[in-house]
Amino acid sequence: MKRLTESDEQGNFWLKDVPWKFLYAGKIITIDTSEKLCVALRKLKDYEETGLTPDQVQRLKKLDTRKKALPVWIRNFMCRFQKR
Repeated sequence: MKRLTESDEQGNFWLKDVPWKFLYAGKIITIDTSEKLCVALRKLKDYEETGLTPDQVQRLKKLDTRKKALPVWIRNFMCRFQKR
């Protein structure tokens, strides 16, 4: 998944291509900035609808099921192969 945020060595973070100064009180939100905010909020909504916590997502990520052998039935014979 393409990241929506960027960060620096000090732990500061921001929405990619939207510096915090674009979001200061009194600033006019441009159409471009508005579209980027909407994309980020849609992604957040999609994540929240999974019902998973950040810890649960990290545990799933560690499972890395892509490397496990998958059973495949070929003419009534079960074969195992590594998914690439």
